[in-house]
Amino acid sequence: MFAKATKNFVRETDSGGDLIPVSHLNASDKLQLLSLVTKRRKFWCWQKPKYHFLTVTLSDVLTEDKPIKPVIVESDFAKYMGKFEDFVQGSIETSFVKFSLGAGGKGFVENQSSFGNLRKQEVDLQQLMKDVKDRTIDLNSSLLQQVIERKREVLCILREKIITTQKCTISEHIQTEEKVSGVMGCTAKTIKVSVSENGSLMKDSSVILEIPPATTIAYGVIELFIKHNGQFDLSRLKTQFQPFVKLPEDKQRALYKTLCELLLHEEMVTALGDMFDDICTGDKPDLEELKLEEQRDLLDFLQLLGCSLKSELFLQKYQPQDEELFSAAHLLISAISELPADTLVLLRACCDLQVVPALCCLPNIASADGTVALSSPLVATLADRGRFEAVQRLFASSNINLEMTESSVRAVTMKEPRFFPLVLYVALYGFHALGGNV
Repeated sequence: MFAKATKNFVRETDSGGDLIPVSHLNASDKLQLLSLVTKRRKFWCWQKPKYHFLTVTLSDVLTEDKPIKPVIVESDFAKYMGKFEDFVQGSIETSFVKFSLGAGGKGFVENQSSFGNLRKQEVDLQQLMKDVKDRTIDLNSSLLQQVIERKREVLCILREKIITTQKCTISEHIQTEEKVSGVMGCTAKTIKVSVSENGSLMKDSSVILEIPPATTIAYGVIELFIKHNGQFDLSRLKTQFQPFVKLPEDKQRALYKTLCELLLHEEMVTALGDMFDDICTGDKPDLEELKLEEQRDLLDFLQLLGCSLKSELFLQKYQPQDEELFSAAHLLISAISELPADTLVLLRACCDLQVVPALCCLPNIASADGTVALSSPLVATLADRGRFEAVQRLFASSNINLEMTESSVRAVTMKEPRFFPLVLYVALYGFHALGGNV
């Protein structure tokens, strides 16, 4: 019952997002912020990963015996009330030699959920990174050795959770309407979740489960990327785009200029994205629809990445000399090739206006409600009205509403954002890294 109620809650409030429903009520006490969690990948793409809570926190696996006291930001999340209905009806008819069996049934399934006013608790990641600066993870820990040995597991930390503020009850009632000849029947269940205001419980139920206040019903994690020396990141993008930062300055400028020019030619961006995909899969890129000059431009871009060319005219095979650099370029090209033409033009404008570094800082310095003070030197360039309007239009094209007051800017994700905000952020971070600013 508890698992079904929390699953319905996440599906209705954060479908496609980062929240994970809590499956077992007794797991709620284990969900402490900064607790370590393992994420086990499944074999097939349609299977969701499975999470296992460990008995230790991030402090327990860091070098130096100095506990971390995380800054916890708490805010109102939602007042959740949901009602889900389904009418089930069916029949079965089958016959054998000298034997017949028939069954029919119908039932009304109703799920009512009311967790009341919910609160969100989350770790201030920016402050956390300051607190753990220069500290490393103890790779000799027996616990970490076990995780490392399991290739399909990723180590995570619990960064946020949604908790109840009132006593709730979950009740399950069996409703059956059957019409049977033989031995078969049909059964339906009703599951209800309600806030208990006066301590009374529903009596018309087969099973009743009482949920106390401060129960965690959903949580979110962030993956840890641990290096061989024990250093770790909370942002995979920073690691993946590091090859851009390590490039010589002249090569950085050449790649940056080439990509900025490509942003004004959507068909070239698409062709370059397809070329990277083909190279990674071992297929021969098909550039026949491009002009010879356009083909040359794409070849020049690959050569800037250090790709050795076996057959220049027919693109028989490329051999990247620097796999990490090629992978970083592939990630950036894959992101910008997903953006529509108008967004590409706006992205180019933001590059010319030199506001990309400020935009990459926004997720890291924003408060829980997405607000950033303009007094911060990191976003000072956004105070200019012309620059802000260009950024506002760029964000709007990716389903993000950017508002500005006299003292701050605030970013709010619109309804049904899909993957556009993530893709835009990957593109921005790639250009930022290519400028040597990460």
